[in-house]
Amino acid sequence: KDDDGNGIADVDECTPQELLNRKLSLFAIAVKDPNKLSTALGGLYTAWLAVQGTLRLEFARTITLGVSMAEMATPAALRLGVPVLAAVIPPKYHHWIPVMIKNSVRFGAISIAWRLQVVNSAIQSALRGGLLFSRSLLRWAVSRKMTSLSHEETYADEVAGYSIAALGFYCQLNWGFGMPFPLDIVMFPFTIVEWYIRWSITS
Repeated sequence: KDDDGNGIADVDECTPQELLNRKLSLFAIAVKDPNKLSTALGGLYTAWLAVQGTLRLEFARTITLGVSMAEMATPAALRLGVPVLAAVIPPKYHHWIPVMIKNSVRFGAISIAWRLQVVNSAIQSALRGGLLFSRSLLRWAVSRKMTSLSHEETYADEVAGYSIAALGFYCQLNWGFGMPFPLDIVMFPFTIVEWYIRWSITS
């Protein structure tokens, strides 16, 4: 709109504060049922808390696995590592050697546990995604009258789904469980969300 008729849109002449107030006013006018909006936002928050709780549980299991692996590997690491490090580290620092070995083993074990969890999640998501794709494709074919079969009457959807799952897992493994270029740029907003989720469950 150009209410003052000077050839410049009113929104382009607003200060940042005026523009913010204008957008908030438009938002308040556009929302016809604030209670429905409030209920929807509450539902989203409740769902996020449920997801966060599940992820925190998985995080705790992964850390527990890593610590358990470290406890089993630490005695052997101390027997092998202490003499080696004692030979190359000055005597005045020898009292730090057991602590260094224990923390290094724990860090390595937790890193391995995280990698195992990543592989496990990749396999699960590949299987689920493959079956969702194949069964959706079968329903589409039925709707187009290309076939009359349902996924309960044939194993074709499982064969196709598991084949796609194997291909999907191979791609994830080949890409190091990350996004290849240029998809990493396109999906960067979702990467930020993933980082936030990781931070929120580990904080």
